[in-house]
Amino acid sequence: MRKILLALFVFGLVLALGAPASAVDLKISGSYYATGMFITDPSLRAEDDRFAGGAYHSVPADRKVASSASFVGQRLRLQPEFKIAEGLTLTTRFDALEKKWGDSSWGRVHGYDNTNRPVDNQAATNFDTYAINGSSIRTQENLEWERAYVDFNTAIGRFMVGYFDCICYGTLFLNTHVSRPGVQYMYPLGPWTLGAKWEKVHEGGSYGIGGSGASLLYADKDLDIYSIDATYRWKTGQAGVQFQYYRDNYFDYSNGDAVGAYRTKAYTINPFFQAAIGNLGLEGEFWYAFGDWKDYNGNQNDIDLEAYAAYLNGKFGIGAFYVGLLGAIESGDVDNTDDKQKGSVLGLGTGPFVMGQAWDPFLYMFNDLVNTYTGNWNGYNPAAIGTFEDNCILWKAYAGWNITPKLNVEVAYGMAWADDTASNVDDSYGAEFDIFATYKIYNNLSYMVGFGYWWVGDYFKGTVDGDVEDSYLLMHKLTLAF
Repeated sequence: MRKILLALFVFGLVLALGAPASAVDLKISGSYYATGMFITDPSLRAEDDRFAGGAYHSVPADRKVASSASFVGQRLRLQPEFKIAEGLTLTTRFDALEKKWGDSSWGRVHGYDNTNRPVDNQAATNFDTYAINGSSIRTQENLEWERAYVDFNTAIGRFMVGYFDCICYGTLFLNTHVSRPGVQYMYPLGPWTLGAKWEKVHEGGSYGIGGSGASLLYADKDLDIYSIDATYRWKTGQAGVQFQYYRDNYFDYSNGDAVGAYRTKAYTINPFFQAAIGNLGLEGEFWYAFGDWKDYNGNQNDIDLEAYAAYLNGKFGIGAFYVGLLGAIESGDVDNTDDKQKGSVLGLGTGPFVMGQAWDPFLYMFNDLVNTYTGNWNGYNPAAIGTFEDNCILWKAYAGWNITPKLNVEVAYGMAWADDTASNVDDSYGAEFDIFATYKIYNNLSYMVGFGYWWVGDYFKGTVDGDVEDSYLLMHKLTLAF
């Protein structure tokens, strides 16, 4: 009942603010997608018990075959923008019904009461949400408010204040379109744009405030990020550089003087460029991080940070045809016993960076949409790969044909390896062939069908030399943008 009342309240608020008598101009943009997938053996194991260890069913030995997955997922995203005055806007954004069709694992089903289950619980709870490689399928039933910020121009520049898209700079390579609270400043100066930003990613001082037992011992258990950047634009391209300082005390004040308490003070340099030279389009990005990864309070040896990532993509057009080649590397580090962290930091969900979720080099491997609904891939290797291309070296060649202004077909082939692996583990993630076609039904409505075949690499055999199986994906997707 509360969900229905909340939805009615939001709808009424939007109507009220958008009424003709109001001085506020309302603009609503957004998107909707529905995607169907069929995936053979998402576990990547040649023989796989659908329910780990036979927890729910006793599967006879002759039926323990590689499982497959088939489902339809969707998401509605709305972004209402309220123009208060010229140069002054309040922007909000929320998602709704981000789920698989028919997934009712959030409520009562088959006699199992999951009404008190957290929306994003990562544990399998019943027959409808079984675990794949240890991660259940993500469901989001409620309205998920993601952004709310004020955007205003002044005589000294433009400001954005609130929750907005923070992890976004340069090319798509290291972007992650999630919201963080903070303040961003931009100042145009001819072809230059100068900027500065402060992000308050974590506030430890909120613990206990407003009730008995409030503790200010956690007041500095924060993660703050400070950025400055400069971007130069010309007729056929742009280039820029961003400098960031990360101050992370999350693991300090929660432990005090206990063994293991530390702070992180990291610095990053992030240049990029995008340019068109005749029929050739080029873009590239580089990222380098250094500083104190773990500055311990006690007598433990500190761990320095020295990680990097690089990306280059070239695309050449010949009439209705185009060909391209891209390569990327994100440094990895699987050794947690030495005094230097040389990589494997960009995809840490609990860390400061969380960069690269928006970039999908393949239709299957490292694809964020596929990963959202199936979880990570690990086979027999406990060090799984997921949506982030962390600890990875890859290349891809691709070619496309714009058959008509509405119809495009593209084929691609590429390979990927781990930059660093544990002892006795192969570094090959494998190779993938993709082919897909996209048709514009309307200017705002497109339909895509695709096929991706993954020759699974020996990395997923782990140290036990498990028997892995190749996997393929069939996908179709309807996308509305408005």
